[in-house]
Amino acid sequence: MNGSAGSIEYRQTSNLQQSLDSVFVWHDIRNWLHQGAAFFEQAISAWLSFEQVEDEHNPDRILLGELMVCHGHMVWHLGQTQKARQLLQRSLKLIGSRRDRPMLAEAYLYLSLLDHSHGNYFAARQFAEECVALNEEQGRDFGIGYALSNLGMVCLTEGRHDSAYACLTKSVAVMRSINHPRGTAINLSRLGLAALRLGKLEEAEQSLEEALLTTERLHDRWGTGNTLDYLGWLALKKGDLESAETCMRTSVRLAEEDGDQILLAWTLTDLGFILHEKNAGVDTRKIFLSALQVALKSQNRPAALYALVGIATLDAQDVAVEQAFQLAAYSRAHPSSNYQTKSRAEQLCLQLEAQLKPGQLEAANSNVEFMSLESFAQTLLSA
Repeated sequence: MNGSAGSIEYRQTSNLQQSLDSVFVWHDIRNWLHQGAAFFEQAISAWLSFEQVEDEHNPDRILLGELMVCHGHMVWHLGQTQKARQLLQRSLKLIGSRRDRPMLAEAYLYLSLLDHSHGNYFAARQFAEECVALNEEQGRDFGIGYALSNLGMVCLTEGRHDSAYACLTKSVAVMRSINHPRGTAINLSRLGLAALRLGKLEEAEQSLEEALLTTERLHDRWGTGNTLDYLGWLALKKGDLESAETCMRTSVRLAEEDGDQILLAWTLTDLGFILHEKNAGVDTRKIFLSALQVALKSQNRPAALYALVGIATLDAQDVAVEQAFQLAAYSRAHPSSNYQTKSRAEQLCLQLEAQLKPGQLEAANSNVEFMSLESFAQTLLSA
């Protein structure tokens, strides 16, 4: 870390510029989020303490903007959503006019990820499409591969599985063509999820197993945790509950150890659903509530709504039918719910409607209209 401040103090901007990508990738692949966030924050603070680098006539403002992109991505993973958005938006002001800079495309990529995690799907798609276009404009195959992958994940969220599969197939091909192991593995993992959603189980298994081998060989902790999560769903689909639980618990452990709040919120809920299938009892509710708490703290609305459906599933089983219906109906109607959450919520609502009297249905629907996500969550967490 001291090296970044030293480079700034002695105006060795070329040294920092040349090493920026490798420093960022090194922290990213190891999922060293706290260390990476501290490194880039120190570099930015040191830079701003020496001069007004944000002045539009100062050539060093480009490097400052690129440092903010890196820092923004790290703190987003740590669940500091507001800080991440501020950093990424400031970076656009500094480097937005430089369409030749690869880090501008990365800023669009990370803004897409941020809005995706916040449930702003229209904005996420816009940023994703701009990222694809900018990388194509720059002729940057590496960036195209990741941009298409991100666009594919937005399509999955929207329930456009065929479009997602097409984007992710292309993204894998791009990464293979430039012999980029990590990019290939990440995109294969996501392609495996798309194949799973389309019922292509054999293809899903091949993609996910290849992805896991590569991420483990590269010591890519985020890639490994993410792939294990998807392998858990594949195992469940094949009826192997023990393997599903093992995959999910390992994914949760990696996210917890690294402080990755975005991944943790999803993997905890996934684990909860697996345990529900195994009839694991009270531990399942604790896990759903933990997922809800993590999601709220990191402002990850889609993950919070997903956890609400998990709790509603347990309430329905425990004959708390009215509360179960309220949670499911709220999640079904919320604009930040993704396709999978809406599908689960819809199935649950149809199941529960027949068990409620007209007056109960009216009261439940009335509460859904007036309560906020935070209100539902705080009621559950305080109980």
